[in-house]
Amino acid sequence: MEKNQTPGQRIWLRPQDRVTFRTSDPKKMLGMYLPHNVYKTYTKELVDADTGEVKTIEHRELLYRAGTKLTKDVISQIMFNIQAEEITDVEVSSEKVIPAKLYISQIRMAYVVVLNTNITDYKFVVEAQTIEQAIRIAMDFGNVYRDISGDVMPLKVNPLGCSIIFDDDDCIPEEEQLDPAEPKPYYKVSVRLTWYNQDDSKWEKDDRVFIITADEVGQARSRVSTFAEDLWKDQLRVYRDCHYKIRKVVPFEIDALVPEEYSRMYKEKETA
Repeated sequence: MEKNQTPGQRIWLRPQDRVTFRTSDPKKMLGMYLPHNVYKTYTKELVDADTGEVKTIEHRELLYRAGTKLTKDVISQIMFNIQAEEITDVEVSSEKVIPAKLYISQIRMAYVVVLNTNITDYKFVVEAQTIEQAIRIAMDFGNVYRDISGDVMPLKVNPLGCSIIFDDDDCIPEEEQLDPAEPKPYYKVSVRLTWYNQDDSKWEKDDRVFIITADEVGQARSRVSTFAEDLWKDQLRVYRDCHYKIRKVVPFEIDALVPEEYSRMYKEKETA
């Protein structure tokens, strides 16, 4: 029983809680696993062709991957690396547990972020790569353009579940683009593309939902229609009896759809 563990109590382990130790003794390595990648580090001197300055560059070369079982053959190679002074020892574990790496997608998703102040709630739609980034973008935009200040608490962060047509999209003439700092009406527009599939002898459909800024319902329909015409131009040209129909236009209650350029600034900062 683990120390401080009561009978029947389950001990929950995190990856960093597993028992590991460092060793250069081949007897202690046998049958164990490498919990982390093993690298050798070395330096090279390079001469700058323009200035003649000698620069020292550090390189890392992967020798063994995390999760490798230490067999006699692998240990023999590790001992060669140690004798060559490329490494001094290795960290080993009795369990094959490979640490997970968080993959941050470069694909931006749209989120609905609801922020609560002591006075009221604010709802923003924002594109971001992570939930944390979405909250930060919404808070910053709200602070500058909606006078959100003081203690702010994120109440909800949910995927939008539909596509955004931004004010700066090609489907909106420049003279019709609205100031992103000003509150404005938004609409959720449902569109269906229908075409005849000759191979299967049946009708097919593609349903899409868009969020768009417009002064009124008619303008929302017009802008989405222009956007859909470009989005589905290949299908409209190729497929028999292909057409689209705007099925529904309803108000979408949010305080702001954060402009694409505003969100992009955070991507550039975090990937620089």
